[in-house]
Amino acid sequence: MVFHKNHLNAPTQVITTQLGIPQSYKQQCIRETYKIGNSIAKNLKVRAIMSTYFIWKQTPIFNKLLDKIVDVHNHIFSDLSNDFSIRLHNAWSVIYKKNHQTLPHNHIPSVNSFIYYLQT
Repeated sequence: MVFHKNHLNAPTQVITTQLGIPQSYKQQCIRETYKIGNSIAKNLKVRAIMSTYFIWKQTPIFNKLLDKIVDVHNHIFSDLSNDFSIRLHNAWSVIYKKNHQTLPHNHIPSVNSFIYYLQT
């Protein structure tokens, strides 16, 4: 697996990689995302079609993807400590249509966050 580390002009490091997720599984996740639809009554930062912050409670379809992301994250940061591992606090899906957007925000108190694009 190839990782690309990008240092920005801020105290932020962006790491990108390909997970090798099969297209057929991505399509299942996309269909499920549309099926879930908008589950958040109002979100001040995400102005789009969004699931709850606990998508694994809404549907098990994303579990394989979330497990893979956690495994890759733990691999990337394995040099920090043998005892280091992440816990997934929140994970959600978002569908962006015309005029949808996400406003600038942070994920404090989380140290790390991720984005996985099923389709762009």
